[in-house]
Amino acid sequence: MVLVLPLWSGCGGEDDGNGPVPPTPIESDARAPSGAISLGSEDLRPAAERPISVQLGLPPVSDDPTDPQNWRTTGPGDDPRRVEVGGLHSLKPASWTWQRPTVQFRTLQFTVPGRDGAEAADLIFSLFIGDDGGPMALNVDRWGNQFLDENGQGTAPLQNDWVDFEMPVNLVEHRGRYLAMGAAAPRADYAQIVGIVQAPGRRLFVRLTGPAGTVDANRGAFLDMLENLRPINHALPGDEPGAEAGDEEEDAASE
Repeated sequence: MVLVLPLWSGCGGEDDGNGPVPPTPIESDARAPSGAISLGSEDLRPAAERPISVQLGLPPVSDDPTDPQNWRTTGPGDDPRRVEVGGLHSLKPASWTWQRPTVQFRTLQFTVPGRDGAEAADLIFSLFIGDDGGPMALNVDRWGNQFLDENGQGTAPLQNDWVDFEMPVNLVEHRGRYLAMGAAAPRADYAQIVGIVQAPGRRLFVRLTGPAGTVDANRGAFLDMLENLRPINHALPGDEPGAEAGDEEEDAASE
């Protein structure tokens, strides 16, 4: 069985070559529209509208939300304050709006607005099963070669690692003149933050790319989203039973 999940990355509607290394499919359907996948069936709905069980052509075997066959991906009609993909979920600003993936290999995509009318950034989620996506060092080197310094040389990343819910998270940041694959000239003053989440059986690349001012203005919210990311069988902050009651008791004690 061939598994081809909609993954890739970049700003704009063209492939910028800036996403994780994609898996090598044994076969593919070039007729499948952008944002859709084809596994030998006629179901070409966007991935956000189909559970993993449908993508794999398998019937659901349980109601367990942690079962990969029951994973779902956030769609345009879902709560704008939440994001769900690959059996993980988190919180995000409601102003980050869902966008139909503009490149075939993207799993989930949002537009992150800039302040005071500044150019927006792209928030891209790329889900890879197993070890697909390529070695992290290879991805980091490639990103560095796309963010150029004043001399036209690739830039070194800023990196930080932590562990949440037994999932290692690798944070990689680049900034400089951004040269997308096939672009005639680099875009000045761009930045990128990538969180690589090592979840059991899969990896999730979460990438915020755009003008440095927009990326910097949303950096804190992006990190909060990564730090709150957890398996869907774990409640999100504020969802835990008794959370509101505990907050009320603490407020009363402080008065």
